[in-house]
Amino acid sequence: MAEIRDGIDFRQLAPEFADTTALVDQGRRMRQDLFNPPNVRGWPGGAAWISTETLLMRREALARLLSGIPADRPFPAEIGPRVVDERAPVKVLAPEHPAFTTPNRIGEADFEGWVQERFLYGLSTFDPQYVPMLESADPGEAPQPGGQVIARLGKGTYVYTAYAWFRQLPAGVPGAYRLFANLLGLGSRAGPGD
Repeated sequence: MAEIRDGIDFRQLAPEFADTTALVDQGRRMRQDLFNPPNVRGWPGGAAWISTETLLMRREALARLLSGIPADRPFPAEIGPRVVDERAPVKVLAPEHPAFTTPNRIGEADFEGWVQERFLYGLSTFDPQYVPMLESADPGEAPQPGGQVIARLGKGTYVYTAYAWFRQLPAGVPGAYRLFANLLGLGSRAGPGD
């Protein structure tokens, strides 16, 4: 008979990860918020923390932890640089993809008038299952194609976007609204790399 260990044993691994936020979020999804136990004794031991609802999540989390794939991304990828110049040119790498055609045709004008940054923490390296959608760079820097990537994931679409929506949308940047609307609609459409 296999020994059932307390579920929180994996917390000792957290310092090895640069982004512990993903690890904490994964624990929360498994009903084990690392910094918010149910009482001063902590979580119940033994089989009490295992349920049919969380067992598969726990198995998946362990597989991701051992594979090195962060819990917030479906395929391997490394977080990379930012593009801080909000006027940095943006190149659409897949102009016929639904992300740039439906419902809005996205062009150069949609990237005008952005505020503060172009994108934060794009992907520097990423699995071929991700399709790069946009490319940008600060002046004098190499082009960064990992600011927005899209991947098929089961019957759905996974979008990693590092573009500064949290700055553009409140500022009322029209092109940001148009592009964001296209991204929201991707789940209902199919396209290359979508």
